[in-house]
Amino acid sequence: MARSISELVDNSAEGGVISSLIYHPEFLLSDNNLQPRFFWNQENMLMFWAINELVKNGVTKIDALNLKNMLYSDPGCQKMADRFGITDLQKYIDMARVAARGTYEEYKLLANTVISLAFRRELCNLSVDIGKECFNKDISLDDLNDFANNGIDKIAEKFVFGSDTVQFSEKIDAIWEKIVDNRNSDGTVGLPSLLPTLNDFMTFGNGELVLVAGPTGKGKSSYFLNEACYSLRHNIPVVIVDTELTDEVWFPRLIACLSGVTVRQIKNGRYNEQEERRIKEVIQWLKKENNLVHEYVPIFNKMKIDQICRKWLNKNKMKFFIYDYIKPSEMRGAAEISQSLGLMADYLKSLAGNMNIPVLGGLQLNKLTGQVADSMKPERYADVLMYWKEKSIEQLQKDGVDCGNYYLQVKKNRNGAIHDEDDYIDINFKGDLMNISEAKTHDATPKTPFEKG
Repeated sequence: MARSISELVDNSAEGGVISSLIYHPEFLLSDNNLQPRFFWNQENMLMFWAINELVKNGVTKIDALNLKNMLYSDPGCQKMADRFGITDLQKYIDMARVAARGTYEEYKLLANTVISLAFRRELCNLSVDIGKECFNKDISLDDLNDFANNGIDKIAEKFVFGSDTVQFSEKIDAIWEKIVDNRNSDGTVGLPSLLPTLNDFMTFGNGELVLVAGPTGKGKSSYFLNEACYSLRHNIPVVIVDTELTDEVWFPRLIACLSGVTVRQIKNGRYNEQEERRIKEVIQWLKKENNLVHEYVPIFNKMKIDQICRKWLNKNKMKFFIYDYIKPSEMRGAAEISQSLGLMADYLKSLAGNMNIPVLGGLQLNKLTGQVADSMKPERYADVLMYWKEKSIEQLQKDGVDCGNYYLQVKKNRNGAIHDEDDYIDINFKGDLMNISEAKTHDATPKTPFEKG
């Protein structure tokens, strides 16, 4: 008995996808494999196109007005909408509530079903065409073989390998243009650091992961905050995902960093008129700046981070991503913790590459050993690894007061030099003001016994 291609359709899966996206358009930020042409039902195809275009334009709420405006923005889509009688969009949205899935995992199952069936239909159609050519006496065996293989390759490009794979020679001009555009007028490449000497070693380059390791509670987050503020002052949009500090805890630190008023004063309100004026100026500047995102995500969640990053990348409001910091989400065995930390670093490196942005992340150092805590795997994925540490009493005595109380040391650098063991960047860190600046450089030259006295 002959079978129909219409059997390779699951209307409930297609309807479930559309219903889910109406109430959870953010699912598209984590999964952009679906295409309008994968839908068999023309209404579903039209609705998917409209929702997808809205999400691309940064719209996070799908309502009747937004859908109508998008559908009617394209003459062809408007004609199709009128032909299918898609007029009462509010009723459509209300009905979708029943079929909408509440979790990304449920949505992904439905989306995979839609993609799988679309692939099968394409393959089925190709098999029919191949069958016809098999009865064509004028086609040679080589041509028949090419026809079959080329047809399969084209389907694979659509569903498996993607249609954007090209020869490297075709990308050279665009790549070189990006390399030239990344150059700064001062001879550096990428986003500069607030620490002048650090720029001699590295800058924050697109597609690169910079990890800063330091003991817990010793100012890593303050360093990230200062780098973020430095970028903001230079009109560079920054997105921060924070695993430790809620907005309410983090905001006073941000104000302190920008205003020069201590965190304690900001929190308890004991400041003078001049300090109050500086605080208000900072708040007003931040409200107008509109270039900063801070999200508290206590547990590592790739889907959540993807959603945050894609949203602001699509709005051209993310040129620098900071993740504070990489840590195991739960207590497990040593091997599992090591693997978990490595996977997180791998993800951040992939995020940097896929979104073509610089990523700055944090790690913990073991208090006893002074080395990266729990796992050495994260540093494998880093383009640059730096240690952030408080100076020991011996270092303070040797370097002198003018050389600061903290230091930053480049331990690994795929793009430039690293520090010798006794060499580092001297830092002044005022914890109450969240202020970090470069101090006078210490003398790293080893002294003879006579010079030591």
